[in-house]
Amino acid sequence: ALGAMHGRRQLLFAALLVLLWVLGGALIYHLVGNCSYVPRWEADGHINRNFYQCPWTYGQSFYFSVQTGLSIGFGLLAESTTASQVYSIFHIMVGSSVVSGALALFAQLALTRSASFQSKEEARLAEASAQIHADGYSGFKFEELRALIVKYTQYANSIIRKVESDPAIAAKQVEEYKAAGPAKRMRLATQLLRRAYELLPQFQKGRLSINDLTEIERQTDGPLQQLRRFTREHRNVAVSVQALIAWLAVGVLFSMFAEDNDFVTALYFAVSTLSTAGMVSVRTVANDAHVIFVAFFALVGVPIYCVCLGMFANVLIDRYNQRQVDDTIQKQLSQAETEFLKHICHIDNKTEAVDFGQFVEFQLLRMGKVDRELLETLRRQFAELDTNQSGHINAKELVSLQHAQHALGIKAQGNPEAQDNPEAEATEQIDSVKVEV
Repeated sequence: ALGAMHGRRQLLFAALLVLLWVLGGALIYHLVGNCSYVPRWEADGHINRNFYQCPWTYGQSFYFSVQTGLSIGFGLLAESTTASQVYSIFHIMVGSSVVSGALALFAQLALTRSASFQSKEEARLAEASAQIHADGYSGFKFEELRALIVKYTQYANSIIRKVESDPAIAAKQVEEYKAAGPAKRMRLATQLLRRAYELLPQFQKGRLSINDLTEIERQTDGPLQQLRRFTREHRNVAVSVQALIAWLAVGVLFSMFAEDNDFVTALYFAVSTLSTAGMVSVRTVANDAHVIFVAFFALVGVPIYCVCLGMFANVLIDRYNQRQVDDTIQKQLSQAETEFLKHICHIDNKTEAVDFGQFVEFQLLRMGKVDRELLETLRRQFAELDTNQSGHINAKELVSLQHAQHALGIKAQGNPEAQDNPEAEATEQIDSVKVEV
């Protein structure tokens, strides 16, 4: 929670920086006295392209600040003073840094919120497992699995569709199971599981685990369920696409009704603005309402467009990275890697025998998922908690540390001195944890 709060603060700070940057730029462009010929709607409906605007209005200056800083380059307004041109160099360079940083932060927060070590289905199944007092990760016993599918019929539905190859018969059995009372459902569940233990390889290994049951759910999902699952797994991508479509629609409606453009030209304006191509602009910048709207449309829409593309690319990159991970795991160890693995084992247990923890550590390093500095930090934290140097810590010690860190975070928010010296404060908290345990 503290991490999410810190991320939102950083995002808010970045948004304020971007706002100050464009508003400050608009003020400077207005004060330096830029003048230029601009197109203007006349009362008879025609556009006067020789109207001399001097100085620019603040709305025009705001429009120029946004389109210059975001590298859209609409045109229509041209700087007339050297001071303005000198500032534009600074404005563009700072804008590239500020906007890029804000976009990167927003994308990082969005991707972090979408990442989870448990799928929604697995988490739901783990909670159901806890309700019947079973350890689903180790595997359900026959009685536990029967109790689970009696209480939660969706899991029985998946097993029925897996056991029964005929979709029509499976659908009929699913309806019968749903409509059954407690006694009949218990009998049907017993019959279903006996068939499953005979026919399905997942059941024949003895115990069905949460991962096995989740996989069965995935395999028996229909097209609609698969679409829902994909949407849940890529929820942030779907939301960003919807936001982009909605914002494009806003630009299209503005261009059609305020600028009197046809649909194709309006769509061209909206897409070229958000993609910073700047191929179509407003017909006139003499109307402050129009230029202020376009500036606001670009200021909000360009980040939406960039984040949407970035998140969609991340879906493709994730698939590529997964293939790279699979290849790395299967890749034969080099001599240098073998020597490093021996070094890890010697540090931990003074032998060359590799346990599971060392294997995981080594493979994560090979895949580039962690670096050696992070692992060393975790080793130091573990050593601090392992007060009796047994090589193990219990749950009480770990929970106590989390409570201490949470208290430290809350205290640091209200105590500037604690923020200035977090290491000393953290040491004090950890020492108190050691005393408690």
